[in-house]
Amino acid sequence: MTSLDKAKSFLENEFKLESKTNLQLKYNAIEQSSVFVPRIKALLEILGFYVLSEFEDEVTDEYYDDEQKTIQRNGWSLRIRMSNKNADNRIVTLKSQDKNQTSLAMQRSEFEVECTEQEQIKILLNPAILQKVFGETNIRFPPKLKCNTSVKNCRHIVDFSTKCGSKWRFCYDRFYFFYSDGGMYSPLNSEIEIEKISPVNFDESEVYGLRRALIDLFDLEESKKSKLSRASEFLSSNYPPVVNIMTIGFDIVGYSELPPPQQLDRIQLLNKIAKDAFKEVLKAPVDPIYIPTGDGMFLILEKNHGITLPFVRKVQEIAKESIKNKGKKALKFRTCIHFGPVFRYTDVNEDLNYSGNGINIAARVLGFGAEWHVLCSDQAKEQLCTHGEADSLFHDAQVKTVKHDERVKIFNIYEENEFGNPRSF
Repeated sequence: MTSLDKAKSFLENEFKLESKTNLQLKYNAIEQSSVFVPRIKALLEILGFYVLSEFEDEVTDEYYDDEQKTIQRNGWSLRIRMSNKNADNRIVTLKSQDKNQTSLAMQRSEFEVECTEQEQIKILLNPAILQKVFGETNIRFPPKLKCNTSVKNCRHIVDFSTKCGSKWRFCYDRFYFFYSDGGMYSPLNSEIEIEKISPVNFDESEVYGLRRALIDLFDLEESKKSKLSRASEFLSSNYPPVVNIMTIGFDIVGYSELPPPQQLDRIQLLNKIAKDAFKEVLKAPVDPIYIPTGDGMFLILEKNHGITLPFVRKVQEIAKESIKNKGKKALKFRTCIHFGPVFRYTDVNEDLNYSGNGINIAARVLGFGAEWHVLCSDQAKEQLCTHGEADSLFHDAQVKTVKHDERVKIFNIYEENEFGNPRSF
């Protein structure tokens, strides 16, 4: 019996090919699922949809191709899915790229079979089996396949039906890519998929209200990128992704000497003042990216660098107004500003965070200040002046030696009787 005959016999006995067209609405998301999913369920109820079931699943998707990415270059991807909810079986799926440029949703042809782990091994080792399984696609599979990309995905799934009775699946995915060649993990990603699972004709209008709400109310961005294409983009980019940021640091003076209730009162007051100041300066509600430090915080500005000094002024203005008549209980803090490079990463809480000299040097500069000082590095001064700040605001340039014998030129920013602290540092 030839290898092809063996493959045919194996297939006839073991496999049932399912062919379908997959319809997905995809959105980039950033909130934790514990926050976002309850809001989605409430929205579904408001729109008159019916929640059918809700569950969580951990899924690993492995994408196979050869070194030349022959399958991907021909407009397809070969994926093997392993799910904790069905640990004994594998789903082998051949997916086409989205060819519909007019639809807001992704529409892709899919061909899939369910198999065991041992059958999966046989499929991948024998191109003749793959050719037979997916023969109607007219794809010529390469002789040697390897797992190029793994997607480790924690999914929160809500199945629902529309008023017309069609069934849809809402998936909140938090996932990262793993590349076996270099043993490299990507930062954590998040994404929303709304997929039609009902075997009826597709009609995006059934979920039009939901789609508009995700854009207009939840401020999400529609996407037509598959996870595999996102993984390829990440692998081809410079990593880690370094960005230059403006770091604004606040440190409460005398914090460690206070009893715990007063420590709590001051840190909560500083947090509120910072958020109120952002709102007033930008004329819109803003949740700034900030890194708590216990006795203060670092606020991160990837853009809008021009609001830096107006924001610092406003923080001091609100703080001084709020502490009138409080005497020794008054909130007093020092401030630093630095402009420099950091890289983004996902911290232990799965939140976006930053690390690098852009924050490290800011911390060194902050250590030289006393109450109400606003100290900035030479790099920050240069950046602030490009946004129209007057050179006359920057005083008393001093070169200080910080950690690792690094020398930093520091300026004291103040206006007499307005903001800052004119005393030498």
